[in-house]
Amino acid sequence: MSVKFLMPPALMVLICIFFLYSPHNSPDILATLLFSCLDEQTSQAAKILANLGTPCLIHQPVYNMFNRWIEDKLLKVLEKEGMGCIVFSPLAQGLLTDKYIDGIPKNSRAASPHGFLQRDQITREKLGKVSKLNSMAHARDQSLAQLALAWVLRHESVTSALIGASNVAQIEDCIATLKNLHLSKEELKEIDTILLT
Repeated sequence: MSVKFLMPPALMVLICIFFLYSPHNSPDILATLLFSCLDEQTSQAAKILANLGTPCLIHQPVYNMFNRWIEDKLLKVLEKEGMGCIVFSPLAQGLLTDKYIDGIPKNSRAASPHGFLQRDQITREKLGKVSKLNSMAHARDQSLAQLALAWVLRHESVTSALIGASNVAQIEDCIATLKNLHLSKEELKEIDTILLT
């Protein structure tokens, strides 16, 4: 059912959303608006949109414990520009869950010949880190997915996280993250030690 039939006509509002699915080499930034842009491109896109009277409200980069590129500059740019950040792949395509701790299940993303998470990305080194993070999550009375979500949501600029659930139990597990979003300085240091060694 479309939104048109759910909302009374008096409440209907036109909302334009522009997505950039990957930056390309076009000199025209309007042709490539906002999805996984680098910090310089984000600032440029925000300025162009502001000049057009269209605020840029949110950026959607990939961000998780194994892919931390936004920490260097992008989060500061988003804060400066007054933009939110809705991260995707906060669970690293399922790697930051307990799904792969005992190997690659037959019905998993990594077992598929296509997709973003490939079998060769699930290394012993990464699984060792996942296992340590899983133990840390259990010590916090959380699942690994909940710890990973709390970790990405710790930044004030990160307004939400997109999850890719395949069943209701996964959604319920992710929502339960809200019961414990706090990470102490010691816990953050422990996570960094696990990830960076």
